[in-house]
Amino acid sequence: MPSDSARRFRPDLLGLAWVAKRLRDTVMVNGPQPPSDILSGHDERGGPSQRPHAAYVPLANVGWEHADGELLGMALVLPRELSPHRSKPAMLDEVKGSPDNEAHRSALVDHA
Repeated sequence: MPSDSARRFRPDLLGLAWVAKRLRDTVMVNGPQPPSDILSGHDERGGPSQRPHAAYVPLANVGWEHADGELLGMALVLPRELSPHRSKPAMLDEVKGSPDNEAHRSALVDHA
């Protein structure tokens, strides 16, 4: 019988882009409606946003001798240039859908 690690789904590094897309899709469906250009990267007409926007980033085990490319987690990187009325904590609350879920907030990576 295969070990637990052999049965786990482990996308290769190219497959991690798909995982990042799925995170973005989840935020687009479950986040505020309509999604802001900061979260979606698109303006109200569906074209590319002209403002800095969030990046959905897979965090892989890379860059050292025993690296195997395994997905370690995901990060939502928010732009540094958020306006004062769009604070990063408020944006994180929008993304996670609940202002009181501190465990979920700590799972999101804030680029300071």
